Amino acid sequence: MDEFKNRRNKLAQQLSNDSIMLLRGAKLQHRNSDVEYFFRQNSDFYYLTGFAEPDAVMALIKDAKGQVEYVLFNRPNDPEAEIWNGKRAGQAGAKLDFGADAAYDIADLDKIIPTLLENKKIFIIQSGLVKNSMLQL
Repeated sequence: MDEFKNRRNKLAQQLSNDSIMLLRGAKLQHRNSDVEYFFRQNSDFYYLTGFAEPDAVMALIKDAKGQVEYVLFNRPNDPEAEIWNGKRAGQAGAKLDFGADAAYDIADLDKIIPTLLENKKIFIIQSGLVKNSMLQL
């Protein structure tokens, strides 16, 4: 995971203070009612996070003093779904295994993102992530 952390640090060095960068991972694509296409993570997202699960958003936040925080929004553990689709990292795994400073349930994205955006002067947001003033997955 050090390689991914090094990549995030290199990117963070290029960010201005008081900025935030949001990057969305790939979503599951349904083939028909109960079958999905093979999942492939967004290359940019994977390059920076190493996180290969669907429905995730990364926030790289640089405060006024130049301190950087890596926040990951991802799906929570769900024992029933994990029987069929494999183990999920959940929020604890996002921090422990993927080096996130903070991790939140992706369902809480719209509630938490406004506080992360407060007092930021520069926003770098992936195209298609913001639609009608609501963050969309």
